[in-house]
Parts: sequence; structure tokens; C-alpha cells
Amino acid sequence: MLRTRYLAKRAALDKATVQLKSAAIVKRLLPYVKGKAQIGFYMAFRNEVDLSSLYDCLHTHTQFAVPRVCTDTQMEFVRYHPQAQLVRSRFGIWEPSDEVCIAPNELSVILVPLVVFHPSGLRIGYGKGYYDRYLANCNVQTIGVAYEFQRCDEIIAQSHDVLLDLIITEERCYSSI
Repeated sequence: MLRTRYLAKRAALDKATVQLKSAAIVKRLLPYVKGKAQIGFYMAFRNEVDLSSLYDCLHTHTQFAVPRVCTDTQMEFVRYHPQAQLVRSRFGIWEPSDEVCIAPNELSVILVPLVVFHPSGLRIGYGKGYYDRYLANCNVQTIGVAYEFQRCDEIIAQSHDVLLDLIITEERCYSSI
């Protein structure tokens, strides 16, 4: 129920609002990622926070990687650059088709998309569990990025949930550490 309700709220955003809020989130995010050697981020999908300007700000000193689904239960991060050949995954998300895979602990930080979050670091995603399984197997700083309206105090933790270290919105930063 929560996922459906919050996906509908996010879907109702117009393009200008997504751009405005995304720019504010990237500005708030920069101090946490500046100087990091390798950042895992994602290709925005269905009005998710757009992080493309983060790449524009940091790509000269930072390597970037994006997730690619490799099986029905697993994803991996692969090197990203704007010239990469992108293909739509079965979920409709753009992914590099033929890039170098990055080992989980080689990433300095992973920026995690979400549908709804609790200030304690809990998140609800699309429901397939790709991020929870991936994050359970690496020891990397995790930062969720979301719009402030995606905050919800009704989330109950599941045994497989991996807490995010930080969640950054256009209005504030929530820390679980």
C-alpha cells in the first residue's frame, strides 16, 4: 500500500519540479561525495531524483558506476561514462550494455534510489530486493536520495532490510549513524 501511494505521489510531479528538487538534493549531497574515488549512482527512472548533474560536477576526479541487473535476483555495478552504450533493461531502466564490472567494495559510496523512507534509514524500493541483496554483501557508505514528501513514519523493518547511512532530501539530511 505504501509503495503504491508514494509511487503515485512521485508520478504526479511535473518535469520542472523534478529538476528543481533534484538540483537542491544534488547541492546538499555534494559535500558528502566530493573527493570520493568511485561513486555508485543510478539512472533516474519514473521521476526519481535526477543525479546527472552530480556526474557533471565531479567526473574529472571521480569514477562513476551504475547498477545493471544480471539475474532475476542480482545486480552489479558497472563503469559509467556518458558515451557508454545504453540499453533499456526489462524494467525499462537505462543500463550500460558492455562496461567493466566494479567489485562492491571498490565503490566509495552508493547513492540509493527509493520509493519511501523512514528517518532511521529504512527504505522501500520497487520491491524486487536488488539493492538490499547487493548492500548486504558490501561494506560501503550508503546514501539514499529522495524528495522530502517520500518520508513516512509508518515503515516497519523486514529482516532483509539494509539500513542506509544517510538519506538526503531537498530539505534536510537524515542520519542513521
